[in-house]
Amino acid sequence: MAIFTQDIAGIQHVAPLLCESWQSLPTPDKKPVLGVPEGPYLAQATDEALKVFEQHLALLDRAGYILRRVPAFQDIEAVNHRHQRLVCAEMARVHADWFGQYSVLYRPQTAEAIREGQAISYPEYDLYRASPRTLAY
Repeated sequence: MAIFTQDIAGIQHVAPLLCESWQSLPTPDKKPVLGVPEGPYLAQATDEALKVFEQHLALLDRAGYILRRVPAFQDIEAVNHRHQRLVCAEMARVHADWFGQYSVLYRPQTAEAIREGQAISYPEYDLYRASPRTLAY
């Protein structure tokens, strides 16, 4: 079951009526520490997005939250590469029956991604689908 409300107060009002044995937790007496990613992962964002992100962080800071900059995804280029290869491989497999017959109807960028995916072997595909913990960097 999903409950959608406008705010926390709405959930506090509705949840006890809909959920058997609902127990409200006490409101924390202090705000949590928030980890803020920094490094190559965040550097992928546009200047405009980074500006807005920093504005939101300033609002959180003024509201009393503790913000800690945390290095995140130092290997983001490798993660992005694996993700792109996986997406292309899955596109090639999903479109295998149609692409051979209707490839001229595909947009050039989509056709290029499918062709890239066709070149990915099943062992490589299985590797990309494996848990990130099993991948060698």
